[in-house]
Amino acid sequence: MSFCLAGFIAFVISVLVFLLLALLGVPVHIVYRKLLALAVTSAVFSYIFALGLYAKSLLADNTALAEGGNTGENVIGFL
Repeated sequence: MSFCLAGFIAFVISVLVFLLLALLGVPVHIVYRKLLALAVTSAVFSYIFALGLYAKSLLADNTALAEGGNTGENVIGFL
């Protein structure tokens, strides 16, 4: 079983896109000026997405869930 470094690949792609935008003259300083808003929006979106996935897992058959993934504990299941 191989492990894919998806986070590293996403980082490299993000840096390349950022550099490309900077070279094209796009004002990339907006990211720095809006960093707090981006962080809050990302956290809220992640929380809502996690709640949606948790609700979907409660409605799914046990055969659709990962083997051994259902512990019966609500907090652990959400996390």
